[in-house]
Amino acid sequence: MAIVERRAAMILAAAAVNATVAITDLNTGVAATVGGDTERYPGCTLNLLVLMSVVRDVATGVYPLEQVDADILYTIRNSSAERARDLLVLTGEGDTARGVEKVNALALELGMAATLVEKMTHVKPGLNYLIQAGVPVDAAAAVAHKNGYFQTDDGDWVDNDVGIVWSTNPANPYVYAISMFFHDLPEQFGPEIFTGQRLSSLAWNWFEEP
Repeated sequence: MAIVERRAAMILAAAAVNATVAITDLNTGVAATVGGDTERYPGCTLNLLVLMSVVRDVATGVYPLEQVDADILYTIRNSSAERARDLLVLTGEGDTARGVEKVNALALELGMAATLVEKMTHVKPGLNYLIQAGVPVDAAAAVAHKNGYFQTDDGDWVDNDVGIVWSTNPANPYVYAISMFFHDLPEQFGPEIFTGQRLSSLAWNWFEEP
């Protein structure tokens, strides 16, 4: 992974963008990070934790999947902060503050090493321009991700994507997490797209042909 880290650093240096990337081998826990010690705005990527909390509620019988299925899919497909807030209130038992506390506790816990949120593979095609775009369409792999972007009060843009990629080929059962956070962008859907795709391709190529 040291090679991946060096190559990722070269990609970001060449792009001259304010960014952080982390790529973690979930089979070994070894990670490659560039800019990992900087603070980042999560944007709608934070909705991932809300959805995880709701899915865990379903798994433990708090409420049936049928009650939340449509809202989960809508949140993922449309990156909907409004629908995610509805789910936050639900997982908080009707209390927004309780929902925030519950999701914060989940963020600290993150002991779900064997958990994959399959519904995160159902992202609207128009939002698959970073992590998903770096994995070939014919690859024996699945991509579950959540992106998020917004414009800051200064007029700059933030664009993020976090996800998990796992092999569907039993002969090479890799699984890795990848997160990328781009700040201070001059426009929406600008220079970060090519850079993010290169980072995603770097990760996929490493695990597909180590």
